[in-house]
Amino acid sequence: MNSNAGVVQDATKSMKVTVLTTPAGEVDFLCVYTATIPAEFLDRLDAPSQPLDSPCVSVKNFYISLKPARDALQNLHRLICTGSCSLCADAQPTDPGVAK
Repeated sequence: MNSNAGVVQDATKSMKVTVLTTPAGEVDFLCVYTATIPAEFLDRLDAPSQPLDSPCVSVKNFYISLKPARDALQNLHRLICTGSCSLCADAQPTDPGVAK
């Protein structure tokens, strides 16, 4: 999971969640699910009886081929990095280049 997952840093901001899965058996690809969970939704965990007026949680999925390995790592990095790491500091935004 994303290193920020499970930690609410600011109650007014949404949280990005990333889940990686692999199929059973021989693994040729990763399936990456990403979602942005609104702060209003997270607040309802403390007050579940309160009505929820926020939009739904949108989930996207991507498939990343594991071959070649270098490309797989770059594609995975583009999906899960928040843009604050040393690899992203000088990089221009690009399309992750993975099939949806």
